Amino acid sequence: MKKGIYVVQEGNFVEGIKQNVVYRHELSFCGVPFGLRSVGRAFFEPDKSSSSRRIDFVQLLWTLRGEGHVRVGKKEHPLRQDHAVFCFPDSPHSLRSGNEMWEYHWCTFDGPYANALLSAFQVPREPFFAGPCPVRTFARLASALRDPSLNGEKLAGGEAFRFLSQLSCKASSRSTVPALPLTELIEKLADGLGEPDLNVQSLAERLGMSRYTIHQRFKEEFGLPPKRYIDSLRLQKMLSLLRGTELTLEEIALATGLANANYLAKFFRKKMGCSPTEFRSSGHTP
Repeated sequence: MKKGIYVVQEGNFVEGIKQNVVYRHELSFCGVPFGLRSVGRAFFEPDKSSSSRRIDFVQLLWTLRGEGHVRVGKKEHPLRQDHAVFCFPDSPHSLRSGNEMWEYHWCTFDGPYANALLSAFQVPREPFFAGPCPVRTFARLASALRDPSLNGEKLAGGEAFRFLSQLSCKASSRSTVPALPLTELIEKLADGLGEPDLNVQSLAERLGMSRYTIHQRFKEEFGLPPKRYIDSLRLQKMLSLLRGTELTLEEIALATGLANANYLAKFFRKKMGCSPTEFRSSGHTP
């Protein structure tokens, strides 16, 4: 049965769960080092529980609506909207819904390197804030499973790898702070580079966020504190202006938010190990 680009096997409610599932054509054998095994969407009736199960693959659950609970071993964790969790083969797990319908997307991964890959990505074993559930991405993963050839399996594994690498960046932060879009952060910074008072406080005021939240978002999105990131943008712009224009050092300082040419020279030498004039006159090429 087709739903969008899903080709699904649609079941009845079992233990209070109804699932639309796309399976790999061969579940007992994975022909690639890291494989996408299945993709599904589940609807969990209110106040229901599943039995405990032990799996021989890795499963990711990502709440779309409502709230559920995942019990791993003896510990139960809430899985709220916009949160995700990984379930691993070494611990049995069970699910429980709250007092409303719990809807979530899930996918499973296997292959000889599945556990090693997720370990290298350092994904947590507890639920983490992942942002709005990417319905289109899950649909794309489901579509990738339709090709039963070895090439199809390779491409599906590649889609799964890309998906997990992006998700692991969010998982590593373990933040509960809603994400500010990356593009918005960059646009705000690019617009304000020429302002001498561009700093963490002014950026927080401009975005209507606290300094603490700004620091968290930068660490999550860029892996850098905000000052270091702003300095990197300033340096990039200096390099472009020095090699691509005939602006004076004073004009470049003004364009990059620095007080004067002397301050620019000190900043540039600290970052590049040479003066702006030496860089401009050298044979350096991009």
